Amino acid sequence: MRTNTFAASVLGLAVFTGITAASSMARATDESVAVYVEGMGGSQTNNAGGTVGGVGVQAGAQLFFLEAYASQTAFSGSGGVTRAVIGPFFDIDFGKWELSLHLGVGGIRDSGGVLLGNDFSGPQSGGVARVGLALDRDLGDFFAIGASLYSEAYAVRNSDTQTDWNRGSSVFLSGHLRFELGI
Repeated sequence: MRTNTFAASVLGLAVFTGITAASSMARATDESVAVYVEGMGGSQTNNAGGTVGGVGVQAGAQLFFLEAYASQTAFSGSGGVTRAVIGPFFDIDFGKWELSLHLGVGGIRDSGGVLLGNDFSGPQSGGVARVGLALDRDLGDFFAIGASLYSEAYAVRNSDTQTDWNRGSSVFLSGHLRFELGI
């Protein structure tokens, strides 16, 4: 069921990607290059059907339609998750509002069983594929506030103790405050 939900999310966002990409390419963008740092807080589901709250930071760079970022999120009583992701992003501006789609693949590290909802000993590392939507509102030249919803599929393992990959998916809903410099 969880895999079908993820597949349906990816399909729906793929259609949105096509529409958004066509729209973004049809207009001149006001920022071709940007770097940002954002603080975030939210809730993430795990493979065991649980939900855990967390706070974190994400830093990234955007070059035309390509984005690369690293994030670290600490979860209440459960450890943390670190991600490094690269992929395309597309946005549509509505005055002071911006709707954006983010796609990406990269690496992920779970220290504490956050993703799988269990007590595996030691950190688990592997690969991740993410898709997300964000809605942001400009607060001036350098700041924006917003909310985002990401869905991800991952495969992780503890290379010291496991030979099999633990596969799963999760959803992360968060609010964020972003500081961005762009040209």
